[in-house]
Amino acid sequence: MEVDQRVTKRFFADLEELYNMLDFIRDFSRRVFSDVESCTKIELASEEVLVNIIEYAYPNKKGEVMIELEGKRGEMQVIFKDQGPPFDPTKPKPKKHPYSVGGRGLSLIEGAVNFVSYERKGGVNILLLMKKVAK
Repeated sequence: MEVDQRVTKRFFADLEELYNMLDFIRDFSRRVFSDVESCTKIELASEEVLVNIIEYAYPNKKGEVMIELEGKRGEMQVIFKDQGPPFDPTKPKPKKHPYSVGGRGLSLIEGAVNFVSYERKGGVNILLLMKKVAK
């Protein structure tokens, strides 16, 4: 992706910071996308990722999440970095009872964006979401 814009910001991984994180992503998405639907989808997917990082990456200690945003007209990447335990949300999970709660976050994310990838590098979880508007 040829990058026209790139910004990075660190946040405490805390539910009290969730709306600040989403505002950061929303403001950027409005500069990249001309349609409300794309902005809403990238925000929805990002919220799912962030809530999971807040709830599971740092269960017994305070931590941070870094959000990197890259974009050009009609295309945006959101990169989340945390130092929680390794967790690859893109790997298949064992099948659960059809009425069990949880485990549907990846489906929600994949339905909202065009591409999802995960890697663990130097003790850091790196999750990338990409949303691209069809031309």
